[in-house]
Amino acid sequence: MTIQFAGLLSRSGNQFQADFNVANYRNGTLFQLLKTSDLSGNWTTDTLASIQTIIANTQFRATTTNSTNRVFYRIKAN
Repeated sequence: MTIQFAGLLSRSGNQFQADFNVANYRNGTLFQLLKTSDLSGNWTTDTLASIQTIIANTQFRATTTNSTNRVFYRIKAN
């Protein structure tokens, strides 16, 4: 399975959104948004994030609250 962010990330008010595409989706796959402030540091699960389906088995959207600090994100699949 391949996961890739699609297009530009969106920040609006206190919300952050990122669409991502999935190739070779496996039925029942769950996604988590991970975050870190330091790329060489530890990644943690963003417990405030939600993942919604945009196009079944192909495109999804991660939404979470904005941080005032610089944050890096990645998607994890189970």
